[in-house]
Amino acid sequence: MQVDRATEFAPIKNAATAPGAVDSPATAARLLLELHTRWAVAALAGADPAAPGAIPARDRDRALAILREGTRWVEISPLVSYEGEGLLPYVEYLVQRLIRTSDAIVLIDPAINRPPDVTNELAVAKM
Repeated sequence: MQVDRATEFAPIKNAATAPGAVDSPATAARLLLELHTRWAVAALAGADPAAPGAIPARDRDRALAILREGTRWVEISPLVSYEGEGLLPYVEYLVQRLIRTSDAIVLIDPAINRPPDVTNELAVAKM
């Protein structure tokens, strides 16, 4: 079985305290943040700036530039997305967090920052 190592494989076989440790919990966490950040970049790039209620293109472009600098990351709950799908409802939140805060990691989690349309879908699903 062959998979794309960058998206499917992050082994944890060394202690984080080993000098120059690779394949450690820290490197696995970094790889996951890099993957989630790539998903966020794709969602931001795919957001239609002409759609009704869309965020301004300049804000979206600024958020994209921030993520592409590689100094800030996005963590996405598996309750939101498993492979980068379903992120468009969170684009406005993501842009606002990126351009208005200096958080090193922006967390997208439905328990913390649920968009209104997702809230309604979850309420209906529980009925």
